[in-house]
Amino acid sequence: EGEMDTVVPYFLDLITYREISNAIAEYFQIEHESPQVILINDRKAFYDGSHFDIDYQQLKNVIKI
Repeated sequence: EGEMDTVVPYFLDLITYREISNAIAEYFQIEHESPQVILINDRKAFYDGSHFDIDYQQLKNVIKI
């Protein structure tokens, strides 16, 4: 319970679902990386980060709940 309650997380197995991963990267016009976090709202990616850029506090700040 907390400020991240409105975030709905999804996990994509990139090895099994590579075609979906490629489609997501193309649709949102972002470079595919792994591991990666993509924040989406109203069908638009407004943040993406990978590897050491993935930080819980930064995600909370970006979401601005």
